[in-house]
Amino acid sequence: MRKPGTLLVSSLLLLALTGGLAILAALSWHPPRPVSAPYGSVVFLGYTNDSSGAQLATFAITNASDVPVARAPHCVIAFALQGGWRVSAAVPLSSPARERVLGAGASEIVTVPVPSQRATWRISIYLSNDVGPTWPIKRLVNAALPLMGRSSPYGYTTCQVDSGRIEPLLTIPQ
Repeated sequence: MRKPGTLLVSSLLLLALTGGLAILAALSWHPPRPVSAPYGSVVFLGYTNDSSGAQLATFAITNASDVPVARAPHCVIAFALQGGWRVSAAVPLSSPARERVLGAGASEIVTVPVPSQRATWRISIYLSNDVGPTWPIKRLVNAALPLMGRSSPYGYTTCQVDSGRIEPLLTIPQ
């Protein structure tokens, strides 16, 4: 036969053990790391010609963020106006991949057809931290939860990165 105090002592020990595990779990939990915003640079390297003689402008694109980023397959060309820039067109960047992923600190060199308009111009590229094999599922979750009245749990950011001012090509490179 058990003593009447054994059940009480066992219950108190179980309660203390459960409380200790709950405190340990609470102390070891870390909030999710905020999504790092993508940023980078676009540097004009110079003019050149391709094998058919078409004029091209060469750019170095660098991922300056601490996470991999996806670079959009197109860039936007804008021309300088008094007081701002006027967007002219979107053109594909010279990359075989539909969407190029640049690791943290990675760079690539791309070419863009030179605009026929002889004016000061620049390009803008778009970088996104929406990268990785899980992002297609995360995009679906982000789209579905607001329909059910809940907030989207996965944040991602896209940023526009502009090159500096590029003076028009006055002579054709040989």
